[in-house]
Amino acid sequence: MLTGTAPEDQDLIYVPYWRFKGVLYSCMNSRKIEHRFMDISRKAVTNSFSPDSLGFRSQALKLRFVSPETSGSFLKPDITKPTVMENIRHMFNAAIRDPFFHQEFIGENLSMIYSPVYVKNRRVYDGVLNAPISPESSPEPVPEDMKTSPPDQHIRFIPALCPSCGWDLAGARDSMALHCRHCSTVWYPTHEGLQKLPVRIVSRTDGATDLFLPFWKIRGDISGVELNTYADLIRAANLPKVIQPARHDKPFYFWCPAFKIRPKEFLRFSAALSLDQPDSLPASRLPDNGLYPVNLPITEAAESVKINLINLLNSPRFSPEQLRDITVHARAYSLVYIPFQQTPHEIIHPQLNFAVNKHLIDLSHNL
Repeated sequence: MLTGTAPEDQDLIYVPYWRFKGVLYSCMNSRKIEHRFMDISRKAVTNSFSPDSLGFRSQALKLRFVSPETSGSFLKPDITKPTVMENIRHMFNAAIRDPFFHQEFIGENLSMIYSPVYVKNRRVYDGVLNAPISPESSPEPVPEDMKTSPPDQHIRFIPALCPSCGWDLAGARDSMALHCRHCSTVWYPTHEGLQKLPVRIVSRTDGATDLFLPFWKIRGDISGVELNTYADLIRAANLPKVIQPARHDKPFYFWCPAFKIRPKEFLRFSAALSLDQPDSLPASRLPDNGLYPVNLPITEAAESVKINLINLLNSPRFSPEQLRDITVHARAYSLVYIPFQQTPHEIIHPQLNFAVNKHLIDLSHNL
């Protein structure tokens, strides 16, 4: 909720807004993949006295959680999540002039924000700016039947203790996976509690390792194109590689970052690792330091596999209609840490011939 500066003698009314943060990927008929980052808000209740959007307030002002002790009346949302998502999609599609055949939201975060208002002299005032937002002497500024009690919701806390050994779990503030330094396990929060993640690690490169970036390695069931082995990938993507006998036995996996990063780099990471298919081993012991936080959930990674596949099969052999009809369902996954070396301006992996600007990694926490 937004914190206001309304006079203490005023009874606050909180108006709900949906806030959406995420990236919309659009696969165009011209074989380009366009992407757009969004951080917008839309009113979650039907009324005539509050603005349709919070503008930049959700990004610029400090937010705090709603608690049962929060005083005031809360309007009950009547615009559902599917409705607001469809409105957001329609709004941005109206600006796209070229035809597209597939779209996906990746890394989205939909939350509810409450903005305060109050009624004074039969006018509705903004509880943040203390300025009127309704016409003077409105007959019924806020109908009585719209006022409700505080939302019947609260934050659920999970003890950050390793279910395996009872040790304290470690992780950054925005991390969705916590690791145990005692028994070298990684745990992922679910509605049922903490779930143990299968973790693997790519062998270290020559030289010092400064940073371990996390990636999701996903095995998928694919229809519409044969893509079970690395040899199938070479044929389907028309790669300039010789199909050696061992490549017929090497399973194909989708790879994507397990951390948020700018859309262009997200596609580049996903394509590079899916084409390279680096070997990894079960992580018997995780490094004590340098583990980058996992802040992209596996559910979002699973939704990205078709975007990744379309990016890999970007050749005249596949028409937009063929790519549209391909279906991919994630079947199994694991978390893989890949070691990178840091230079003054980049992080690099020499064996994968891959480098990325350090500032792109540092700024990803704002996505």
